[in-house]
Amino acid sequence: MEPTTRSYSSQRYAWLPWLLVAQTGVLVVGIFFALSKVEGRLVAQAGYELEQAAREVAEKLDLLLFERYGDIQLLAGALAEIRETKKGGEWTALLKKAHQAYPMYAWMGALDIDGRVMAATDGTTIGLDFGRNAWFRGLAAGPALRVHDVELHELTPEKDSVGFSAPVRIPSEARSTSDPVQAFVVTRLSTAELSAIVTRTLREIEVREGYRQGLEYHVLTNRGRVIIEAVPNSAESANLIDLGVESARMAQSGRTGFLQEEHRRRQVPVLTGYARMPVRKELGVFGWGVLIRIDREAVLAPIHSILWKVAIGGGCLFFPLWGGLFWSTHQLRRHWQQAETAQQASAESHLFLQFSLDALTSHLAILDEHGTILAVNKAWRRFGDQNQLRDTDHGVGKNYLNICESSSGEGSEEAQHVAQGIRAVLQGRQNEWVGEYPCHGPNEQRWFLVRISKFTMGEKVRVVVDHQNVTESRVAFHALQESHATTRTIVSSALDAHIAMDQDGMIVGWSAKAEEIFGWAAHEAAGQPLANLIVPPGYREAHERGLKRFLVDGAGLMLGKRLEIEGWHKEGRPLPIELTIAAIKQSRGYLFSAFARDL
Repeated sequence: MEPTTRSYSSQRYAWLPWLLVAQTGVLVVGIFFALSKVEGRLVAQAGYELEQAAREVAEKLDLLLFERYGDIQLLAGALAEIRETKKGGEWTALLKKAHQAYPMYAWMGALDIDGRVMAATDGTTIGLDFGRNAWFRGLAAGPALRVHDVELHELTPEKDSVGFSAPVRIPSEARSTSDPVQAFVVTRLSTAELSAIVTRTLREIEVREGYRQGLEYHVLTNRGRVIIEAVPNSAESANLIDLGVESARMAQSGRTGFLQEEHRRRQVPVLTGYARMPVRKELGVFGWGVLIRIDREAVLAPIHSILWKVAIGGGCLFFPLWGGLFWSTHQLRRHWQQAETAQQASAESHLFLQFSLDALTSHLAILDEHGTILAVNKAWRRFGDQNQLRDTDHGVGKNYLNICESSSGEGSEEAQHVAQGIRAVLQGRQNEWVGEYPCHGPNEQRWFLVRISKFTMGEKVRVVVDHQNVTESRVAFHALQESHATTRTIVSSALDAHIAMDQDGMIVGWSAKAEEIFGWAAHEAAGQPLANLIVPPGYREAHERGLKRFLVDGAGLMLGKRLEIEGWHKEGRPLPIELTIAAIKQSRGYLFSAFARDL
């Protein structure tokens, strides 16, 4: 009864592994669902913090620029109080004192109404004339308090800067002209200083919020161009709105918030907080946007660490149990899979062989070592269908040797030769056998070339029977033979002698009439230098020079003209002849064809 009990128990508890799998699956799904919720909360919290950071940076930049807006007004008022006759030296001293108090400025100076630098913190610029420059003409055309967006300015040619300018209005009792505007004070604030302020602010936020990864930032103009960034000269130092960065578009819309997007340069998911500088009438030209970023993976790193610990603990608990339960079924499945794989591989191998054969245009059949047809290709089957072969298997399974040896009537002799060729290849007497045979249809004549070869598969020998339709090449060959025969008949029956010479000067053609005129038999003339046979001795060097010249530049021979010249007979006497020469370009060089008439 023991075997029966084991069989019953096996059936009874067969569901246990699947129950454990189902419970484990529910547990894993629950864990991942809870983790997704926690991830969502972490992302939302980090996004809110980035949004506040972007807002804080935008407000600090706004405050800094607004203070510089106030500085330019104070400078204009202070310069106006200095007497005009002393303004060159005292204005420079005042500007340098202001620069010491505010070293963030890249340049501070004053220009007269003609555009010449009167005073400046950088002594090398004093005396420079900017009267013809577009930015100064704009100041002179409408004297007013101005702010200038980020640009690479002529006063700070090595770095981008923000500009402030104001007219210096001299009181009426202190000026010598009626125009109250006697000069313009200009300051340029480097973006490097602004970047330092942004960096300090973000480092304070990183320490306060406990970020493990440093924050990236971008400050954009109101058109989306990056002017300050955490990674200078990066791939994003361009127009982020034109590049399709969604956070840049949202920042310039005036809204504050955060979103998830892909980092344009590193191609990783990031969280981006965005904000825009507060709108001020005085600083309306700016309207800068601020983007603060952090990798999404850095935000989720703590929860992912917990996930790995849970996964490792669960694996240590469940894997030994799973291994014991699934080992027995694995053995059975392994044997079954091996058998199925072998069967599938055999089927795929057969299909591959059949598809390969069908792709060939020749009529192919594969025979075993006894001559039995194992497989045929598509071209073979199509030929059989077109010629009313009443065999649905197209000969597969039949012995090809028997078919050839038992054939009778027209073509039976050729079939016998094919059978002999197959046996010669099978027996190893020949590596390959090739033969040609006619196979005419009711409406056309056809010729085929059969090629017999073999290959081995382990200890098995296989024979390939390859029939190729060579009707077109055979017909073309016969036509070419007829054409050559016709040409030879025409030349031999002509009243003029025909002589052919290659480009080396050797005779390759000599008609019967040439034998009669020059006295040399065809077998004597063939392969001999033409100059030695029919050209008088005094003209042979000229003949050879003319031939060489023609081969170089196409000149030197009297081609296509009827010439009356002196030839040379075998008997060593001159012979007056009429000669016509034609040059024929061939793949192996020139062939010269000449017709000569005895005068």
